Amino acid sequence: MSDQRYPEDLIVTADDFQSSGWEAAIDGAEDYMDYWQKLSQVAREAIEAGESAKGKVLWLIADACAMDFNASSIHNPFVSRCGISVEIATAIPEIFTAEDVSFFNGVIPQVDDCFIKARLADVLWLIEIPKNPANAFTAIEAYQQFPLDQDSLVRDSESAWERAIRLCYLLRRGSEAHLETIRETLFSKLQELTYEGRYQALWIAQLLGLACVEVEQSIVVCNKLESIATTAKNQNDWNCTRSYIKHSREWHTNFDRIEESRALTVEIAESWAEEGAARSAEFIAVGHCYENAIHEYRTLPNRFRRENNIVDRLTELRRLLNEANANAVEDMQATMIPGCDISESIESARQFVEGREFPDVIRAFVNIFQGADATAIRATAERNMGRYVLSSLFGSTHLTHDGRVRARSPGIDISDVASANTQLELRASMVQNYNLHIDLVMQGAIIPAFHIIQEEHRFTEYLMRSLCSSSSAVPKDRVSLWAKGLLFGFEEDFAAATHLLVPQVEHLVRVIFKENEIITTRLDPVSGIETENGLGTLLDNPRAAEVLGDNIAFELKVLLTDEFGANLRNQIAHGLFNDGAAASTFSVYAWWYCLKLVINSIPWPDRMREEDAAEGGDATEQE
Repeated sequence: MSDQRYPEDLIVTADDFQSSGWEAAIDGAEDYMDYWQKLSQVAREAIEAGESAKGKVLWLIADACAMDFNASSIHNPFVSRCGISVEIATAIPEIFTAEDVSFFNGVIPQVDDCFIKARLADVLWLIEIPKNPANAFTAIEAYQQFPLDQDSLVRDSESAWERAIRLCYLLRRGSEAHLETIRETLFSKLQELTYEGRYQALWIAQLLGLACVEVEQSIVVCNKLESIATTAKNQNDWNCTRSYIKHSREWHTNFDRIEESRALTVEIAESWAEEGAARSAEFIAVGHCYENAIHEYRTLPNRFRRENNIVDRLTELRRLLNEANANAVEDMQATMIPGCDISESIESARQFVEGREFPDVIRAFVNIFQGADATAIRATAERNMGRYVLSSLFGSTHLTHDGRVRARSPGIDISDVASANTQLELRASMVQNYNLHIDLVMQGAIIPAFHIIQEEHRFTEYLMRSLCSSSSAVPKDRVSLWAKGLLFGFEEDFAAATHLLVPQVEHLVRVIFKENEIITTRLDPVSGIETENGLGTLLDNPRAAEVLGDNIAFELKVLLTDEFGANLRNQIAHGLFNDGAAASTFSVYAWWYCLKLVINSIPWPDRMREEDAAEGGDATEQE
């Protein structure tokens, strides 16, 4: 810590902790902010009185409590609180030294306060190398002691329970009993709650959703949420009503109860309409209510609207909206296939990365699969077309999730195997084979390996920046963007990762083309304006395979721009990238592929390259 607070070389022990009076110092504290304020105040007083050991002990505990929760982050669950004081603004896990770590390990057994025990154990789990799962389990157990009353949930308890759940998922092996206890505790608590707690039941239900309950329990949760919504509606508490109904709808949707989900959408729409009617004199607010009612109804499928007389209701709501808007203006003047057993492949992938140190582990992870072999995929597609001629004769139509036709394959032309139709069918078959292969590789190799490295290692933006800075694939003015995109993947936020990385891949292709004197722009003959070609046009260039390599050119096209494939670039560019696409196999694979491009473009020492060659470098070949 800072030598301005206590002697830099001062070593404190568990005995110093026991005699520090920490329990009296935290008396009356209700959240981590209270803990920091009380502990830091007593620490200052101790230092001023010449009690350096006591002061340092209390400062260390205060610094641990100073950090704010960022519970949704797997590897960076604590962040500094800015704008309060210098001490609290610089409190992050990395400030603790090896001596501090040793001190924390010594005092945890003596701590019976769940706030301090959880924080010290979690900090140790984050910064100690090698990681000690016992610290994570200690943190999980302490987090479960955080109170679940309304006031506590508003402060730190909701984040504490969320952190406990995410730690259970991160650890996986050995955490099943803890996760089940968490589910039982939260489920039991939810059953006790009523509208009197306002949003308390909603917060508990959100935690239960994160903990993943069984189908039967999900129905009970929905019934409870809808019951509280009914009470709130009777009290004209419209925001509370809709919050509970929306969360219940989310539960039904997650469990594929489509009819119940649609019925709740109708309830949400009508609650907006009822609020609008109740606020008839507030013309701007009324218009907002009717607008939201229309928006909710329009999320329902057309057929459902027709069958339930919603078309007429929408007409009436539009009339009311127009009327409210007109009044507002006057008032102012006065929006399945059978499975296969891949357990051996999964175990092989886990063993391939398990126990490795950094950077060996990241090199192993990105080379667990060498990538698609475009030549082999084409040969397989041609062989299948020759073997199953009948199925290839008929065309096919590919639809988007909302029913739009996104691509069509016309079927082969037997009289001309070189025809455009036959080549289009061949490409569709290649993409289909690729999609199936990548899905299998993801489930059997990449995802299992990802879980292991997530459990055993911690990834930070500083680390990602270091890797990107060393990679020849990352332009120097794009290091921060690549680093953030890769870090989002390790945080399992693949929506953010793909949104950042896909445009960077497009820029990288453009840079490589320019280096190889391939024109990447088009000139308007009339206006003389020169504009950059899109990624699809770039990858269609005959020289794309020459400068990128057959395999990379094929994968980038299928993943990013091909209408038969994931088409991630165009989905993102045109606002068609929804929650389902963000959580898809191909979004995760696209992130992994970008990581592979970065890592394999770093000039590693020859010794490491020789070790890769000796290992074979591809765990999927061991299947």
